[in-house]
Amino acid sequence: MQCIQIPETQEHPSFLVSLDKIGFEHDYDSELERAAQEEELQLPPYVRHSLQNTHTQLDSTPYIGSVTNKQAKYLNTFLGNFTLCVPYFKEFLLTLLQGINEESVYDENGNKIENIERLQATYDEVTKQIHPKRAEFLDATFQETDGRLHIVHNRFVDGQLQQVTEPLEDHLEEPKDTYFDRWLADSYFLPREGTEVEDSKLTRGMLHDQSIKDNVFTWFPPLRGCNVAVFESTSYSNSLGCSNRDTHWDPSIGVRAAKIL
Repeated sequence: MQCIQIPETQEHPSFLVSLDKIGFEHDYDSELERAAQEEELQLPPYVRHSLQNTHTQLDSTPYIGSVTNKQAKYLNTFLGNFTLCVPYFKEFLLTLLQGINEESVYDENGNKIENIERLQATYDEVTKQIHPKRAEFLDATFQETDGRLHIVHNRFVDGQLQQVTEPLEDHLEEPKDTYFDRWLADSYFLPREGTEVEDSKLTRGMLHDQSIKDNVFTWFPPLRGCNVAVFESTSYSNSLGCSNRDTHWDPSIGVRAAKIL
């Protein structure tokens, strides 16, 4: 598994993130075959297949889709990995950009990654507006407790990865087009006031103009039972959104592995 190293900060130790989404035809097929036998990873009859590659990245690397958010996180746990929460996903994108801009970034062995094209391919896989659609689950579940919205995700606490439930701070509570660079640079992990496109007229269930600029993505907040996080890219848009993907299966939505060093 080829990885990029996310540098240590005051909030967390260094960890690894795979440059590809999880799939067969890598160097861990036997582990995936064992995972496919797990009860938690059994797919409903109408999906018509067991755990398998269902989609490909832009570079033709296959990956596993047609799993729910819960199953995607379970798959990572079974393999000894963890799923990126939204804050760590942002750090992953920022680290890729550092490498693309020829700053020093490192692989799983501590060696400087010299192959900038490889980093660019991973960044394009996540963000490029091009057919076909690609998407990946993130570790975020939203729930309302005592009238206040909370997020449940795994983060490092005192150097240990733990499930944390915390109330959401100020965030955009309506679907909004959002500036990508402002969101990446903001200290808070969800889009909030100051990151949105000022003249955005997006409403849920409607697509924004197809001439959307590269620096803009769409934020869909946790509304109407849509309570798990997905980052998605298509030929006309990028979006960070909350979906109901724990109730149906999409072959284009995979999951990326992260691993503690």
